[in-house]
Amino acid sequence: KICFTLRDQSDRSRTVHQDALRMMRKHLHQAADGLGVQVGSMVDLDAEAIYLLPSAFASEVLPGGREVLRPTELFAEEAATLRSKLLQWATEAAHKDSSQ
Repeated sequence: KICFTLRDQSDRSRTVHQDALRMMRKHLHQAADGLGVQVGSMVDLDAEAIYLLPSAFASEVLPGGREVLRPTELFAEEAATLRSKLLQWATEAAHKDSSQ
């Protein structure tokens, strides 16, 4: 399974997710065509193949003009969700391999 993670996505709506998946498929097919390879037989990019993450940091300008970056709680939650999903995929792949 291949998964692409796009960070710093301020808009993570379903439309943006579908567009990111469409663009990823398009670019992957173009690159494969350039190499003379049929990517469709090797890689299946389903809806879970693209994971959109929010920005990891929020910027704040302090009095005096100094900018401070602070980690966001939303990024931490989404990263933990992605980590769980990756572990789930790895576990499923291991069970599939052991049953063959």
